[in-house]
Amino acid sequence: MANLIYYMLFRQNTNKKIWEAIIDQTLEYDDILPINCYKPYKFSKFFLAHHFPEWDISEFLDRFYYSERYFNQV
Repeated sequence: MANLIYYMLFRQNTNKKIWEAIIDQTLEYDDILPINCYKPYKFSKFFLAHHFPEWDISEFLDRFYYSERYFNQV
């Protein structure tokens, strides 16, 4: 998923169906988001907020909580 998100970001792909599928698939996972996958997800937050401001991605952002808390560099 992280590689797919990187690809979508670098190509600036705004296909709503693909982004919805990425968000839905992310919400299906119950595990903590690993640190090596954290960066593309965090970048996708800003990309989605810019391109799809009408979407409510709060549940998607909740998946970042433990990664930000456990893997904080500070």
